[in-house]
Amino acid sequence: MANFMKHLKLLIFCLVFTGSQMIFAQSNEITGTVTDGAGMPIIGANVLVQDTSVGAATDFDGNYTIDASAGDVLIFSYIGFKPKEVTVGNSQTIDVMLEEDSQSLDEVVVVAYGTSTKKDLTGAVSTVSSEELTNFPSTNVDQALQGKSAGIQVTQNSGAPGSGISVNIRGVGSFGNVTPLYVVDGFPTQDISYLNPNDIQSISVLKDASAGALYGVRASNGVVIIQTKQGTKGAMVVSVDSWAGVRMEPKKIDVLNAQQFATFANNLGNAQDKAVLEEWADPSALRNVNWQDYAFRNGFRMGHS
Repeated sequence: MANFMKHLKLLIFCLVFTGSQMIFAQSNEITGTVTDGAGMPIIGANVLVQDTSVGAATDFDGNYTIDASAGDVLIFSYIGFKPKEVTVGNSQTIDVMLEEDSQSLDEVVVVAYGTSTKKDLTGAVSTVSSEELTNFPSTNVDQALQGKSAGIQVTQNSGAPGSGISVNIRGVGSFGNVTPLYVVDGFPTQDISYLNPNDIQSISVLKDASAGALYGVRASNGVVIIQTKQGTKGAMVVSVDSWAGVRMEPKKIDVLNAQQFATFANNLGNAQDKAVLEEWADPSALRNVNWQDYAFRNGFRMGHS
């Protein structure tokens, strides 16, 4: 009996010791520092154990502490930097350097005071490239903007051929003039009808209050900044762009012919005891003319640049 109790105590001790070793092996405290390419600490970088909810963030010195086991994958991420994955090994210290994601941060956009990169930009701005403008043939820049950027409403003032175009940014906020301010190569203007869409390099639309930083009250309806194409150094490049199209007549309105209208007018005049035109007395003698055939016709248009 004494030997049995002795062996039982030894077995319990081994199980407890082995379990503590397994628990210790399963969770290690990993520490380290997260820096950028210049060696400066990154504050608030995220450190996450892959496929778990265990995470941590770096402090003001870029230091972090997280519980992870050997074989776990740590994911380091921060806005403006490429995420990085590191597998935990035997070392309990893992220092990581994150690379900047230059593709998303170095894109140049035009703002009221010149140009800026998206990483330094805080205002609401959208850009339209020259490729987007020329994909769909249009005779003016206002039409080319239609459907290219969120928050911009482009409407035709009337159905008359050649009628003007209205451009609204952020909707209609006034009963007066809601036309945005156009800035072409640094010069403010209210008329861009002279511009050829094929000559435009890029269009930047400033939508928020920061647009008034330079242009003041004129920018209350937004600012559309246009950069035209400039000459470049190197070999001479010649490009020719030609297009042609046909504008078809709209759906015709179904109206009464002359006989039907005269008959209706005579019946209405007799019912109300009112005189009608003498010419309508004999509807069969009237001539039918559908003025829509004279007002509309197919139009051919083309453009060359």
